[in-house]
Amino acid sequence: MSWFIWALLSALFAGITAILAKIGVAGTAYGMLGVVNVIGDCGSSLVVGLSWTAVGPTAAFLYAVVVGAAGTLLMALTKGNVASSLNRAPRT
Repeated sequence: MSWFIWALLSALFAGITAILAKIGVAGTAYGMLGVVNVIGDCGSSLVVGLSWTAVGPTAAFLYAVVVGAAGTLLMALTKGNVASSLNRAPRT
């Protein structure tokens, strides 16, 4: 099931990148999307792995809960900004 959600989110992020990026810099935007995803994945895996090893699974899951809640809060706070960007005029 997690692979399905990962595939769904990857398609969503790529679609949003396609909408928001100008045509001349779309390749760079996709590259930056990949870089940000890799840095986030590596950083998160490193923090969870180290906290799991050093403190225990409770600390690792607590970190995941805190980061997930922070992400949810950020999405709620920026919802109007992203929605207005997606409803703008076609790219040039």
